[in-house]
Amino acid sequence: MILATGMLAIALAYTRAVMVPFVLAIFITAVVAPVVDYQVNRWRLPKWFAALTTLLVVLASLVMMGVGLIVAVQSMVLSADEYSSQVADLAARLFDERSGITRGYVFVVA
Repeated sequence: MILATGMLAIALAYTRAVMVPFVLAIFITAVVAPVVDYQVNRWRLPKWFAALTTLLVVLASLVMMGVGLIVAVQSMVLSADEYSSQVADLAARLFDERSGITRGYVFVVA
């Protein structure tokens, strides 16, 4: 059983580029099938029309998520300098606090 699991992991690693579209298709089918069945049973739509409209909604959702992701990445790239300076300041403060060095304060031990 362990050997079979290892061989399966190796096979999936080598076929990763081919398997991704199949896994995505299975996921979309699992999500879309109940919606199509609902439209066919409750709304009495033809199955081809229910499948077409549902897939168009899924496609539009994927496109909108892609556009949102692109906008988020672009804004992050445009403000990368600000992020890097903030991370550098945070790291400097963290290392200063860890080493016991304080900025602007003088502690007198009596």
